[in-house]
Amino acid sequence: MCIALVFFRFSRMPRRHYAILFLSALLFQLAGSVVAADKADKKVDHPLLPATAKLQPAKGMFLVARRNLPDPRFRNTVVLLLQHDERGTLGLIINRRSHLSLSHMLPELKEKKQKLFYGGPVSPYLMFFLTKSTKAVANSERIFDQIYAGGHRKTLMDLLSKNMGTDTLRIYSGHAGWARGQLKLELARGDWHLMPADAGAVFKREPKTLWQELIQTADPAGIIAAKPPTYTDDTALPPRSPSGSPRGNADGIPPLPWGNGDESDSLWEG
Repeated sequence: MCIALVFFRFSRMPRRHYAILFLSALLFQLAGSVVAADKADKKVDHPLLPATAKLQPAKGMFLVARRNLPDPRFRNTVVLLLQHDERGTLGLIINRRSHLSLSHMLPELKEKKQKLFYGGPVSPYLMFFLTKSTKAVANSERIFDQIYAGGHRKTLMDLLSKNMGTDTLRIYSGHAGWARGQLKLELARGDWHLMPADAGAVFKREPKTLWQELIQTADPAGIIAAKPPTYTDDTALPPRSPSGSPRGNADGIPPLPWGNGDESDSLWEG
């Protein structure tokens, strides 16, 4: 009865009403398809991209240098970020032991044979420490979990008096630093991978192998060639400056003024 009534009412409708009704139904169906497609796109997983691709720089994050980074001061490095805000960014390279002993920087500690770590090229006369503690450390800042960073002399002396090993205390000469917006440029250029920091990695027994381990997880999924290709066609390579360093990527982002890219530093091992 209801179907007949509806049919009767529709049959008495003017033809222009049929057209309006048909177009309305079509638009409704198209809108539903667009919404469904949008939801589907948001749920799509991209297995070729590493899970860390969407991370943002922050205190307690690792910066892992990309493969073949031109700047030798940061090539194959892992940097722990200690500060990242509107003023800039500060971090410590954690995977380079130096050849210097603590007594070289502080002669009054000549009995201390502990080796320093190379924290970065900025202010090599300044020392910082990283320590692992279940309790708050005086004059220090908690970076993540049980990891604290500081640069207070008395606090360092107190920690040294406890005869802590390098598995819980490491002292760094110099640091890595970026002016406001500088790290954003380098990330956009693809110079660094971001990933959450890990206490075990910070105090890894053999820091030399840390970068190689982390870069495996930071790279997009793919088969690594045992022998990378050698291009003979210059058009297949990005334009290069007279010093041999790339001028920029396809987005036109210029490199930062690092000099001629030939700087070397003999303070660190390897």
